[in-house]
Amino acid sequence: MKIFSGRSALAILLVAAWCQFFPSLTCAAPTAEQAMALRPMQRDVNFDLPTKPDELTKCTVDLEEDDNGSAWVVRSQNGTILRRFIDTNADNKIDQWCYYQAGSEVYRDVDADYDERADHFRWMRLEGIRWGLDGTNDGVIDSWKMISAEEVTAEVVAALRDANARDKRIAQEAQQRFERLLLTKSELNSLGLGKEDSQRLARQISDAQRQFSKQARSQKTITDETKWMHFAAGKPGVLPAGTNGATQDVFVYENVVAIVETNEQYGQLAIGTLVQLNDSWRLIGLPTALLDQDVDATTTTLLLQASDTAAVAAKAAPPEALSEELRDLLSEQAKVSDTLKETTDARQRRKLFKELVDILQQLAAQSQSDEDRMMWVRQMADTISEGVQSGDVADGQRWLSKIMSTLPDGPGKSDVEAYVRYRQIQADYTAKTDYTAKTQEVDNTDFRDVHKDWLKQLQDFVKTYPKAPDALDALLQLGLADEFAGNDEAAVEWYDRVIETGGDSLYSQKAKGARQRLNSVGEPFGLVGRTLDGEVVDLSKLKGRMVLVHYWATYGTSTAEDLDRLKKLNAKYGKRGLAIIGVNLDHSKESMENFLKQNQPHWAHLHENGGFDSRLAVQKGIFTVPTMILVDQKGNVVNRNIHVAELAQVLSKQFKKR
Repeated sequence: MKIFSGRSALAILLVAAWCQFFPSLTCAAPTAEQAMALRPMQRDVNFDLPTKPDELTKCTVDLEEDDNGSAWVVRSQNGTILRRFIDTNADNKIDQWCYYQAGSEVYRDVDADYDERADHFRWMRLEGIRWGLDGTNDGVIDSWKMISAEEVTAEVVAALRDANARDKRIAQEAQQRFERLLLTKSELNSLGLGKEDSQRLARQISDAQRQFSKQARSQKTITDETKWMHFAAGKPGVLPAGTNGATQDVFVYENVVAIVETNEQYGQLAIGTLVQLNDSWRLIGLPTALLDQDVDATTTTLLLQASDTAAVAAKAAPPEALSEELRDLLSEQAKVSDTLKETTDARQRRKLFKELVDILQQLAAQSQSDEDRMMWVRQMADTISEGVQSGDVADGQRWLSKIMSTLPDGPGKSDVEAYVRYRQIQADYTAKTDYTAKTQEVDNTDFRDVHKDWLKQLQDFVKTYPKAPDALDALLQLGLADEFAGNDEAAVEWYDRVIETGGDSLYSQKAKGARQRLNSVGEPFGLVGRTLDGEVVDLSKLKGRMVLVHYWATYGTSTAEDLDRLKKLNAKYGKRGLAIIGVNLDHSKESMENFLKQNQPHWAHLHENGGFDSRLAVQKGIFTVPTMILVDQKGNVVNRNIHVAELAQVLSKQFKKR
């Protein structure tokens, strides 16, 4: 078994071949050779690929069904999943191509608009969080929906490497690979920077687009053999609203460096400044390592620093070269990570995870700055969390406890302590619930005790770390727990705390919606949205009719049954004054459309992208489906959480009064 890196041109041909081999999931099962011939649409994807003929012939291909749809699933001889090719919308056509590494999915091509061409490309788990979009259906990423600061630096290194490739097509694509890391004009405008800063950044971005190819070919740091290893930077900063005319806060990394390795020799590539845009980070100009010597590098680092301070910083001595001990540790980390990617044996993977955590601990101890030290500690916590998720770390809570007890002193310790502690709480809860669920004689008291202890830990967390980002999530979890337990007053108190401390965050918006919903009985219920046909539905215009608002999703376990019951009630009471409004909370409207074609409920259905993060869900604090809210003829809420089984009796009483 080896790791393979895909190439987009070959992938396009192979996806076409897939459609030829297997036009639908109702046809005969593909052979392992046919299934394994497919490759990811994007380059630089690490995934498992059998190399020996006997390995391939022993693979199995089976048609399986689960909550995500029907799928051809390819497994190795020992049962490890290698591929999943999924039909999520029941049209008998593949719309997700999933690739695995050591039994965990690491990459996915997605046909989001169901036109038989992949247009979303997602990396996941140990491969990162990148999420690319292709709006032109040519197999090339046009923009990043999600990419971390670390991955931006890795993409810069890859673009520089590709610019010198012998393959002319790859060399030509390097320019586009670099440009999609830069702020676009609309993105720059959305940052809300002052006029002077906006104009300067616009010039830098334009210069970077024009100069990249030439500067990439002339630089010597990145070659065909170079590998990105690590991200290095101080802690991020914020350019507060009001500075130089900025209308909103802008989050910034300055003096960013990519640590690279070429033929076992480590080096550094100065990247410069990155800015945050929603779930992504962006470049604001050419990497400082590529600037001509006569160019003032401070022009790319003026967002956080005053011009005179930046000038002094620019004249300071460059960072010291990596120590020999640190180079050895980085090299060992790379080897262990590569081995882990290629290993499927459970015992060996557990051993490798332990080695990797030990190396990260040494890297933290060898760090020259507090920021670097805390960065490695966070990476330790994330690595353990990943191990717990993949099932390779059985005692993750103990490992995280050890990190907590050995956190080094220094700036940022409290932030990292909170970061690790929250993951420790979740790992502990997961371990205890899994153990209880596996017990032969399950005692509900055990579940209640575990849940009660988890809630107590969450309360202690928000008390100890009230300003930690994870505190908002903990407060919302506590509110949800009380709401589901019927403790509405306590739930509202938790939601109030989220609102008080969450500012304009999504957590705060959800808490406001949940509080309004809990207090909605007897109050007017406002709801405005559009149907798939673009028709505006405004509940306030339905006064005089009894209205049922039904929040649902296609993946809900009772959705089909609920709709069947509602169709019967609509047939009975629709002409007597009942109106039903469906609010679909699927992430994409395509899933909703296909579901409605099959089930055909004849009433209006609203939808906005985003699922539970969409406006329609957030404004009422909807966290689960189904949720049904009954509104009377005056437009006031009668029942804010009615079950479909109760509706027949309630509607019968309501319409008898008329």
